[in-house]
Amino acid sequence: MRLLAFGEILFDCYPDKRFLGGAPLNLAAHAVRCGAEAFLLSAVGKDKAGREAIRGAKAFGVRTDFIQTVPDFPTGYCQITLDENALPSYDLAEHVAYDHIPLPTFDRDARFDLLSFGTLALREEDNRRTLKKLLDLCVCQEVFVDLNLRPPFDSEEAVCFALKQATILKINREEAEVLADLFSLEQTKGIEALLTQLQEKFPRLKLLLLTLGAEGSAAFDAVNGQFFTAKAIPARLVSTVGAGDSYSASFLTRLFAGASIPDAMDFASEVSAHVVSFPEAVPNQIPDFI
Repeated sequence: MRLLAFGEILFDCYPDKRFLGGAPLNLAAHAVRCGAEAFLLSAVGKDKAGREAIRGAKAFGVRTDFIQTVPDFPTGYCQITLDENALPSYDLAEHVAYDHIPLPTFDRDARFDLLSFGTLALREEDNRRTLKKLLDLCVCQEVFVDLNLRPPFDSEEAVCFALKQATILKINREEAEVLADLFSLEQTKGIEALLTQLQEKFPRLKLLLLTLGAEGSAAFDAVNGQFFTAKAIPARLVSTVGAGDSYSASFLTRLFAGASIPDAMDFASEVSAHVVSFPEAVPNQIPDFI
């Protein structure tokens, strides 16, 4: 799989440490570990943190050809706190470099299997313009959206734009409830009905993924009208930061390699169970099954 991940690169800052992160970078890094070639399209500041971020992305094996330096804004960062259930709260710095990603020059024959993005990267008009131009170039076979809602940067406009572009969508339980309220979807008939209604609302969607934490995950294959579930793998829970990105990356790389949807879901469950047992979104330790 050849992936082009658009959006934020930043430092996740905890009270006593910090890690390089951002959902697009996490997705790209985990995709590389699972055998993909992944490019990150983002921006950093002309500062020490920006240089460190590019070095860190390269260390993950992510292609940095499209990470650009913008001199007028600092490299992004986010203050993270974890509750007693290891669930994170995010305090994201605004007006940072990844809010102003320029459109790079692509080779005439540049093609990717997948373009990915989320709603956080759409909070500034500069990025919305860049992404619209990128989508118009048609350099990607499929468009993957992980909504990755981060209040207050989760406007209805950004959500609708993302869903209208996506052919593959990944959401978590909380985001499913937000979408159900936003689009008046019936929630009492179960997960399958909810995903079906969402696909009917946004007919470009071919595949919808729903992660459910300790209850596993679900998928709706809209092309074939099939619904699948997978169990979660028991794990020692340290932090859920990056768990969703690892699930998406491992699922997609396995799917694009020819695996069935259920097999890809089972593999993704194993990978995300490994990730939640570490504080960083992309742990240094790579499990043997990868």
